Amino acid sequence: MTAERDAERALRALFADDADTLPDRVLDAVVAELPTTRQQRRTWQWPVLPRLAVAFAIVVLIALALTFGLLPGRRLAPTVSPTPVPSAAVVDGVLDTAALGKDFTLRMRMPIPAGWFTLLPPTNAPPRTFNVLQGDQNDDSTWWGPGAMLVDGAMVRDPAKPVDPLDTKSAFVPWPASYLDYMKSLDGVEVIDGPSPITVGGIDGRAMTIKTPPMPPTVWLKDDSTWIGGGSRGVDPAMGRYLVELNVNGTPLIIEYDDDAAKIGSRIPQVEALLAGIQFP
Repeated sequence: MTAERDAERALRALFADDADTLPDRVLDAVVAELPTTRQQRRTWQWPVLPRLAVAFAIVVLIALALTFGLLPGRRLAPTVSPTPVPSAAVVDGVLDTAALGKDFTLRMRMPIPAGWFTLLPPTNAPPRTFNVLQGDQNDDSTWWGPGAMLVDGAMVRDPAKPVDPLDTKSAFVPWPASYLDYMKSLDGVEVIDGPSPITVGGIDGRAMTIKTPPMPPTVWLKDDSTWIGGGSRGVDPAMGRYLVELNVNGTPLIIEYDDDAAKIGSRIPQVEALLAGIQFP
C-alpha cells in the first residue's frame, strides 16, 4: 500500500508546478496507468508490485509524457479538453435526454439557444450528467454554464472524516434529505442568497447561491468510479455556486452552475433563463 501511494504522490509532485500545462484529466489518465492496486478509484484491481517495479513504471510514464509534450513548458495544441460534437440528443436546437438512454434516465427537454453548446454522456460527460455551456468551444478555460446530475443513489462526502484523495469512497455517506442544506452546513461556506423557492418545468424546488472555500469534492454519483469535480488533487478551488434541487416524480435532480465568485451573480439570470425552458414530459 505504501509503495502505491509513494508512486502516485511522486508522479503528482513531478507535475504539480504547472497545472495549466498538464490538465488534471491528463494527470489522472497517467496515474490510472500505474500498475498498482487502485483503492476505490477503479472497479478493477492490479496486483501490487514491488517498489522497484513501481519506480520503473514511473520512469516509463515520464518518458511517454516527454514524447507527447505533457511536461511543463510544452503545451498541447489546440486543447485536450472534451470537444463538443453533434448529438442525436439535440434536434432543432432542443436537447431531449430520451436519446441518451441509460446514460441519463430522466426525460428532459431543454432549448439550447444560439451561442450555447452541450457536453453529453458518455463521450464528453460522466453518465447521469450533462452540461450546457457558453464560451470558445476550443478553449475550456472560457466555458461556463449549468450542469445537471441525477443523484438517486449518490453519496456526499462526510465532513467529519479526514480528506485522503487516495482513499476516497470510504469518506462518502448516503445522500442527504437536502443537498442545499448539506452544502450550507459545511465549514467556510457563505450563503449569498436563499434557499428560496423555484419552479422548473412545473416542478417545485429550491435554489441557493453560495461561496465556497477550497474544498474537496462533495458528490459521488451512483455506479461512478470516482468523485465529481476536484481534479487529480481532490480539491475544488474557491468559487461561487448556484444550486437548484428538484424531485421529479421521485427522481432527485441537482442543477449546478459553478463560476468565479465575482462573475456568477451577473450570469445567474442567463442560467435561470435556460432553466425556464426545461420541460419534463
